[in-house]
Amino acid sequence: MIGISISLGAFAKSADKQTLVMAQQIDNLITLDPAALFETAAQEYAYNTYQRLLNPHKDNPGQFTSDIVRTWDVFDSGRSYIFRLFPKLYFASGNPLTAHDVVFSLRRAIRLNKAPAFLLTQFGFDSQNIEHRIIAVDNTTVKISLSETVAPSLFYSCLTSPVASIVDSVLLQPHLAQDHGHMWLSKNYAGSGPYKLHAWQANNSLVLVKNEQNIQASKAKLAKIIIRHIKEPSTQHLLLDKGDIDIARNLLSFNNLPADTTKVSVLRNWLKYLALNQNNSYLSKPEVILAIKHLIDYQQIADTILRDEVVVNQSFIPLKVMGSKYNDFYQYDLIKAKELLATAGFEAGFSINLVAKNLKLAQAIQSALAQADIKVNIIPGDSRQVLAKFRARDFDMLIATWASDYSDPHANTVAFATNPDNSSASTSKTLAWRTNWQQPEFNIISEEAKKELDSQKRANLYESLQKEFLQIAPIIVLFQEVETSVINNNVSGFELGTDSNATNYLHISKL
Repeated sequence: MIGISISLGAFAKSADKQTLVMAQQIDNLITLDPAALFETAAQEYAYNTYQRLLNPHKDNPGQFTSDIVRTWDVFDSGRSYIFRLFPKLYFASGNPLTAHDVVFSLRRAIRLNKAPAFLLTQFGFDSQNIEHRIIAVDNTTVKISLSETVAPSLFYSCLTSPVASIVDSVLLQPHLAQDHGHMWLSKNYAGSGPYKLHAWQANNSLVLVKNEQNIQASKAKLAKIIIRHIKEPSTQHLLLDKGDIDIARNLLSFNNLPADTTKVSVLRNWLKYLALNQNNSYLSKPEVILAIKHLIDYQQIADTILRDEVVVNQSFIPLKVMGSKYNDFYQYDLIKAKELLATAGFEAGFSINLVAKNLKLAQAIQSALAQADIKVNIIPGDSRQVLAKFRARDFDMLIATWASDYSDPHANTVAFATNPDNSSASTSKTLAWRTNWQQPEFNIISEEAKKELDSQKRANLYESLQKEFLQIAPIIVLFQEVETSVINNNVSGFELGTDSNATNYLHISKL
């Protein structure tokens, strides 16, 4: 049943070995339609309840696995792809999962054209050409043709995203007429993953149960997973201490943890960065940009103020992703920073505004720049307010976080380094655009790397681009985020993913 009322009794102490209770902030779960969802909690839901042609490899970014495809091959210099499905696959409804469902799902996502659709349409797909570019050769064979040569790992990475989830075309058929079934699927379920939806109450709870139709579900030790929306970290800590939950996902402090609990951490593909608006007369000076990079003591902030939350990474490509290099390019150097400011004519400093949600980090930046008489006025805001100012280019300096859309270097290269049209009417709106910064050479290198079929040559292109970016860019990447959960010691097998669409519930068990 979907949207049923859940009694408080359902949230009693989690003594049942087949039921897991997890506390997590899930207020950003606003739709269950995998072709429309884009938020972190929603992507995690889709990963565990739907299947895709490919999954990201748990330990090797850029490599792929699959639960439903036995072979996948690329032809025509990276323009044509053949996927051969295993036979006898089924949705939770009992309907067979065939190549026709795969084709239906990909075409539907493109036609629906919600926010995540760009992950597919960037390859030249549109509602007019998908009839002959995404086809079912037979019941177990899918052929996909792109409009241009693309590095296969890039295309495969995008197919691991929730937008490429396979939905039950037969179950969805009665709901297609008005909106491609979006309204119905926003609150209901039509998947084939190891877990299926049992109940969802927005801003309250999400309940999943084992999908017996799924072959991989035979490995699952849990019959039910209850995810409670608990916003306050202090409340999560209390519930964990009382034994009312098995996993706390959003603790802010890891001091004085309850007895018999363990921390589980993963390095996320999320980057914290400082953007300097090039419309500002101070910040547009190359010497000022370079001085600010040397005023920040990256390691000291990571070890103290943001302890357990980040690691130093100054590259716009996340660590462990192809081409990532120069993660500690800049070191704290106050003397050099002051010399650079004097060269720029700002030996006496200047005043500047900083827009930020993360006040701990904002205050650290404020203190760092004060060493060179740069007075920073912090303008606090929530996520929505900060994003609105960033999108409107209405800021001097701004701190934000970027979550990679997929584990391929192209995702972040486009965001951080490219800006084909710096005009106000531009449709690009990349981070470089928002910062009023344009480096035409980077647009060319990005396109070249996107199409390079040789993996080593492709990695080299990204490495060279990163080095130049670090030297001149007004976007200062500071850290890569670490996500940490705290689990009871009777729980094992909980796998946090580098991306939200890779956190896996399948192997969780309880003693």
